[in-house]
Amino acid sequence: MKSASTLTIITAITGLSALPAFGGTQDRVPPDNLAVWIFLGFCALIVLAQLVPMIRTLLQKKNTADHAETIHAPSHTEVAEQSDTH
Repeated sequence: MKSASTLTIITAITGLSALPAFGGTQDRVPPDNLAVWIFLGFCALIVLAQLVPMIRTLLQKKNTADHAETIHAPSHTEVAEQSDTH
């Protein structure tokens, strides 16, 4: 008897939880395309606003590292003079 009531409860819960799935079968009116494109453009603007400073910082670091490398790199004549003295 207990298993029959448990089975009935499980069947009722499963059946009732599936009801919202049948609610989405009606045709819907498509959203206004202009509103969708404005929203997507705004999202793209936010993404670009986040990426531009990051890219600018990375390029500045790369340029600074390249500039520091050229300043501190020994020339070929300095290397040759050091190898002659040793």
